[in-house]
Amino acid sequence: MNTIIFIGGIPGTGKTTLAYKLALKYKIDKVISLDTIKNTMKEFINPHDKYVFTTTHEACKIESLSVVDGFIKHTRSINSYFKKVINRFIKEKVIIVEGATITNEFINSFCNSNIIYINLYIDNKDNLIDRYKSKSRMRKGKWIDNIESIDLINEYLMSQSLINIESSEDSLESVERYIDESIFL
Repeated sequence: MNTIIFIGGIPGTGKTTLAYKLALKYKIDKVISLDTIKNTMKEFINPHDKYVFTTTHEACKIESLSVVDGFIKHTRSINSYFKKVINRFIKEKVIIVEGATITNEFINSFCNSNIIYINLYIDNKDNLIDRYKSKSRMRKGKWIDNIESIDLINEYLMSQSLINIESSEDSLESVERYIDESIFL
């Protein structure tokens, strides 16, 4: 049976960095970035599906939903496409999938695989803002402008995840311990 390592969390928590560090350590040659897939998909799918073409923290504005309800609707819309892509790689022994739309509902749809799910989080808004200020100019403005929404999604993801690991310099060691204890690799 194959193993899928899912790394989720709000924007800017270090999901991509962690995914590639784990791939190097465990010699995993398939890392799937849901952001990359989403940006590619925009060329091929119906542009009227507004929930696919928005961000996790702005989806609530489409129909005046709560932030969390908008996030859930966005993840359900886009994850149906992601699942098709991931299923093409599922024959690999181990793959890593990272992205901001990973939820328990999405993970549970992969019932024929061993699953390791890690949710990265930032412990408070001030730390999150500091982190965003260090990111690229293009992204940080939108992230900082939407900090309240992103923080609500952070809280929601933390409440739904069994394994929450604070994004920090020590994250890699904590995740490695968790993966080693999971004995899937």
